[in-house]
Amino acid sequence: MSEKATLMNKNTPILEIEIENSSIMNFYNVLSHDMLPIQLQDNIKSQSINQWFQSRLLPDKREGMKEARMQFRFFDKEKYFFSLSDQYWVRYKDSDTWEKYNFFTNKYSNEVGKIFFEPWNVKKDELKYPSPDRTTNGVLRKRWIQDETMQSYLIKQGSKKYHQEPLSEVMASMMLKQMGMLPFVEYSLVVDGLSFCSKCRNFVTEDTEFVPAIAIYNKRTKEDSISKYEHFLSMCDLYHIKEAETFMEKMILVDYVICNTDRHFGNFGFLRSAITGEILGFAPLFDFGSAYWGTTNDVERKSSRHFAEEEALLVAKAAGDGRLQVAKSGRAMMDLLKAYPIITNKKKNAIQNLINEVDQDIAKFATAQSKKDDRDDEGNAFEDLDEMFNEHKKPDERKSTSQETRSTATEAAFAGKGDMPKLQMDMDNLMIN
Repeated sequence: MSEKATLMNKNTPILEIEIENSSIMNFYNVLSHDMLPIQLQDNIKSQSINQWFQSRLLPDKREGMKEARMQFRFFDKEKYFFSLSDQYWVRYKDSDTWEKYNFFTNKYSNEVGKIFFEPWNVKKDELKYPSPDRTTNGVLRKRWIQDETMQSYLIKQGSKKYHQEPLSEVMASMMLKQMGMLPFVEYSLVVDGLSFCSKCRNFVTEDTEFVPAIAIYNKRTKEDSISKYEHFLSMCDLYHIKEAETFMEKMILVDYVICNTDRHFGNFGFLRSAITGEILGFAPLFDFGSAYWGTTNDVERKSSRHFAEEEALLVAKAAGDGRLQVAKSGRAMMDLLKAYPIITNKKKNAIQNLINEVDQDIAKFATAQSKKDDRDDEGNAFEDLDEMFNEHKKPDERKSTSQETRSTATEAAFAGKGDMPKLQMDMDNLMIN
């Protein structure tokens, strides 16, 4: 039977809704447009509201879900729908409060999470209590735990087929710490139940929410004449997000170094205030489970990356000016790779070869840039001429500055350089997941 309720953002009522089980069936009144999820502000329909709501929940495709439902019936039924990724929840009566039930300042049950890690230890009579594990999406097994200060940590298991994701998360965060380019989530290796897992601290606080980049990207339709990268930057401008291009450039560079082929508009994003609705800035970079994946197919690996065209230019530039010289695998990282017990030596060798390949590519980029600098001993003559020519054009004759600059620089970086590494730049492969 459906119930009338209020969708809340922390202490702000935002929608009057009708809810049945875990589905929003209808809505009646918008109470605070500015505090709605960004995805819904221009798309307030019952179907889109419910799709957003479902995206916050434990998915049917979670590894082990079928077995979990057979052994623990109805364990995934939730009432208030609090989360550790945002401050949205459902209020049924005025006496229901954020302070009383939220997972940031209150203890929560660990029993739902145990179902996927140590089902033999689950206390069935405690499955009725609220748990953030019911409002955590993703296919891989994961669970939340709290320390004595109420700080929450996410435990994530590797895939049943590959087992490599925890190792990748830890190795990648070791490299990002060494590079020091941008804020990131640091992962450690733990054993939970019978499995190796990664562990990381929750970067969302009681006054913030995580907004995936796709929410901003989809605010307007992309024009055919610009790239996905340029469209996204224009949407960041729309929201007055500072230093967006700087962050994106650094993200692309570190993903290149850690061989991460799974960066998309769903696994990076922003922190937004749950008090004002303002976007505060980029969230720390996370989700490195596809880093160092050990493929030896160079073309397939490089062409599968998002932002491949931008990557080619940025890596050449960064290697040339020395910013990637710190991107060297340390001994601790190699010791971890050797000691990790649940992947084969063949896989370890493939990962090592991949790391060596990146080191060699960076060295080649640096050498090619040095040779180019030697040839252009008059300075940036061609760029200066381009700039002077552009200044004398009428405004409507000028190309997009970012598009023209990237095009000119890419051609300069790759034209006639026999010793430049070949990077596949097929934009047809840059699909948004």
